[in-house]
Amino acid sequence: MRNRNKIKHEKTFICIKLLEHLSLDLGMYQVKASVRLSAERINTAEYEVYDVDVDYAEVMFYIDGKSCEEEGFKELYEKLFGSNSYQSMVNNLSKDFEDHAIENCTYPRVEDLPKHDLKVLFYDVLSRVGTSMYGKMEYADDFAFLNIARLIYPHAIQRIEAPYVNSESGRSFDHQVVNLSLINQ
Repeated sequence: MRNRNKIKHEKTFICIKLLEHLSLDLGMYQVKASVRLSAERINTAEYEVYDVDVDYAEVMFYIDGKSCEEEGFKELYEKLFGSNSYQSMVNNLSKDFEDHAIENCTYPRVEDLPKHDLKVLFYDVLSRVGTSMYGKMEYADDFAFLNIARLIYPHAIQRIEAPYVNSESGRSFDHQVVNLSLINQ
């Protein structure tokens, strides 16, 4: 039996996906990257800001403008720069491309707010996210809220095994939370 007319809308999260195409010429070879970002809007009356995160970064290598097969490029790179050097280079390049994409995101980011405004945003969002108890500790685990807390209260981020705040299953998961008793300490 279909029950579409009984479905009730509860909430909508606005999350924008961005795909950045970047390049870097390193002389002997060129690197092109695709970096996918998620920009989740944090709704407040006072601010229009986004929690921007990297979903993934993919790097591709070129020599003289021609695409290289990854295994062949890896073999050549490690012959020139030593065994196991390829993965380190890929990790460093990926991180550089990710950082560049986030820093140049055109959406206003949480990280760009002054500290005072971050605190105002923190308490505004806290008033709207759910909390739960873990023993005597009250915690919140909303993802965007966690990212705001990381910027101003990094000492309050803890890892616990407990149910997600809005979970109906009651199952426990190992995850990061904001320990609200550690705020302003």
